[in-house]
Amino acid sequence: LYSSAASDVYKRQTNFLTIASEVMLNSIELVDITGKTILVESNLSDKNHTINLSAFANGIYFIKYTTENQTAIKKVIKN
Repeated sequence: LYSSAASDVYKRQTNFLTIASEVMLNSIELVDITGKTILVESNLSDKNHTINLSAFANGIYFIKYTTENQTAIKKVIKN
């Protein structure tokens, strides 16, 4: 998953999701289809961050990540 990617849907067949950005990531949130925030990782200071999705059921999620100059929300399908 890249912050400059053209697609807004990411299909994951593995248990890991890597967010890569050209600038430092500040925080990442994983939200389920009902809108419930199920994971928050903040105070990040790297350009790449990997989330282990193995504890979460297959389904549709939204990943919200914030950098120093933008916030983006992307759809993730775990199957």
